[in-house]
Amino acid sequence: MRGVWSTENPQEIVSRWTALYEMIVTTSPTDDLYEKFLPQATGAPAPGLRTRYLSFADSFAILLDTRGHTAENFLRLSNDLAKIFMTGIDGGFLFRGAVAAGRFYSLEDYPFYIGPAADDAAYWYDKANWAGIVLTPSTGETLDAALVTDEVQAANLRRWRVPLKCPGPPTMWAIDWARDDQRKPAILGRFNRNETDPRVREKRDATIAFYDAAVEEIREKFRQAARKYEAEHPGKRAYEGSTYRPWEQGPP
Repeated sequence: MRGVWSTENPQEIVSRWTALYEMIVTTSPTDDLYEKFLPQATGAPAPGLRTRYLSFADSFAILLDTRGHTAENFLRLSNDLAKIFMTGIDGGFLFRGAVAAGRFYSLEDYPFYIGPAADDAAYWYDKANWAGIVLTPSTGETLDAALVTDEVQAANLRRWRVPLKCPGPPTMWAIDWARDDQRKPAILGRFNRNETDPRVREKRDATIAFYDAAVEEIREKFRQAARKYEAEHPGKRAYEGSTYRPWEQGPP
């Protein structure tokens, strides 16, 4: 969002940012995560809402006290972040950030949040040279262990060779935010304003490469489902125009 105050209507920016923040606070489905997981982890009734939201300048933070690093916790959170990212695109914002899992300390009456997890997120949130959300390396290791323990596959997450501005692992877990092929013009529009800057072009190309890979995977699922349907139904076509008949609500 930096740099837009002199090129766009400030009132319009504030309006879009407010709408995005209200969407995060009021519609994020992470709230019911406490009801499901905290009693199992603590043996006590689930406490009240323990999601906290902070916003300052062009940044915001979501703090989620799950009391446990299960694979399903990660998958639910990644789904929420993917929705937030896509909503941000619709509002004219591109995010860059990091997810950190671990211990943090806070007081209800004071707006400070400190601890190893806060330090981890603060270090990695701007190290990726793209628009996207990564899991910090230590959090990625925690997720790897949870996936093995819980015997589930990662959804809404993708292993990727994330371009970094600092030394780091060859691949990292990233939020798989791309859900359709309709938002590419909006993404390009946010970058093209500064396309003469080679640094911006590099960031733009890395973002689009991630988006294109995710969209192509979705299309391949449709193609595989279509081939299977047509093999099982000789003489019938899965597609009629641009409509996919057997699965009208999306790929299987």
